[in-house]
Amino acid sequence: MERFLHFVSNPLQPYSALTHEEDGGDTLGEEVEKLPPSARRGALVRSVLWSLLPSFVSRPIRRHTDPNYKEEEDDGAIPDPNSTSYLNGLRGIASLIVACQHNTNQYFPANNMGWGDPPGHYHIIQLPFVRTLLAGSFSVTVFFVISGFALSYGPLKRMHQGRADDAIGNIPSSLFRRPLRLFLPVVPVLVFTNLVLIHWFNAFYAMDSESLLPPQTTVWDELCQTWRDFIAVVIGAFPPAAMPQVWTLGAEYQGSLVIFLCCLAFSRLSPATRMAFVTAVFCWQWHVGYWQTGLFLAGMVLADLRLLRPELPSLRRGTKMVLAAANWFVFFMALWLGGWPIYGEGGSTLGFTYFDWIPTGNVPQNRFWHGVSAIALVSSLENMAEGRLQSWLNARWVLYLGEISYGLYLVHWMIAMNSLTKGTVLQLRLEPGWSDLTAWTVGFAVSMPLCIWVADLHWRLVDKRSVKLARRLSDFFGI
Repeated sequence: MERFLHFVSNPLQPYSALTHEEDGGDTLGEEVEKLPPSARRGALVRSVLWSLLPSFVSRPIRRHTDPNYKEEEDDGAIPDPNSTSYLNGLRGIASLIVACQHNTNQYFPANNMGWGDPPGHYHIIQLPFVRTLLAGSFSVTVFFVISGFALSYGPLKRMHQGRADDAIGNIPSSLFRRPLRLFLPVVPVLVFTNLVLIHWFNAFYAMDSESLLPPQTTVWDELCQTWRDFIAVVIGAFPPAAMPQVWTLGAEYQGSLVIFLCCLAFSRLSPATRMAFVTAVFCWQWHVGYWQTGLFLAGMVLADLRLLRPELPSLRRGTKMVLAAANWFVFFMALWLGGWPIYGEGGSTLGFTYFDWIPTGNVPQNRFWHGVSAIALVSSLENMAEGRLQSWLNARWVLYLGEISYGLYLVHWMIAMNSLTKGTVLQLRLEPGWSDLTAWTVGFAVSMPLCIWVADLHWRLVDKRSVKLARRLSDFFGI
């Protein structure tokens, strides 16, 4: 009973973005002095108004106009860069690419294909390297590698410090919190899409279609459909029509479980032996076609390598120069092959014919090359410690994209597919004097700022609170 009273009487813990643990902090919030009722109401109204603004707009204004503003209490503050925060920036860029792809490719299907596919289609966006700018499928594989790295880094760090028991002891809490962290943020987006956009306003389009998604007969039926959609998200079945992008969440959860299992099973092994075992599991998963899980395991190996690197002997200057050149080569190859076309005869198009002969086994060809490229990209960036690329990914605006990346990934579809955005594009295409490109440009100019704004709201009001709630529940139950 004492633990329950402590749980319900204390405010949620402040959020602390930890790239590797993906958790909140452990520090309880300070008690605030009570204000008179009128002052509390005014403070509440101001707080709501500030919360509705994007954090990058409200923070500088409040910093100069609000005498009670405290930087450390701002829920939109961006954590300072550290040695691995560039991965959060990379995740933000990848999420932005996914949002741009889904705001583009349904209007221009050739974007999914290589140069000259189908015959007669030759667009700049179909060229190697340029294609990577809209390679959402490649970005998803980058998500998986980063997640494997992030989830395993904390336990692996304890193992390298000789604290295997601590690493094992923290795994139950991670197992408990992971589904809450992944699936709770989905709920408000799914409910808003099904109830508001589809049922009440009848204003949501099907994928690659000009037909609106039909609403359920009653609100209760819509709620039941929302529950069925949510279950489909959790078990990784066919994703709901209202949120097709969340097919990745089931793979994220399964990959997380494999990472935790490997951390538990190999915690007492030496780093070299552990990496050998994890690599063997990776090869098996890749061989049987479970490329998603394989990418998580690749991220775990890269995390182990990072922690092992300080223990390795230093290299000669000439060897370092050769390895640096090789590393840049791997980086550019990752960007090249990461643009492998999603549809069509990708292996027979410009820039990719050289690799078409390589067997991909049970992994689809495009997934194979996207996965290999994601591993190569993260590996090359890891080997550029404190280099220019890492510093670019640690820029404040890139780290901001990293903070809102999950929200952006979840909300961009409902923003891109409603009557205000897609409906505007479809209507303008019917108007005389409007080309497909011009109509899309107007829709894109409306959609993407809305995506960023709503993703910012989701990050501060939903995502962070889900992380804190998961931590509080874990502490409450003593897990």
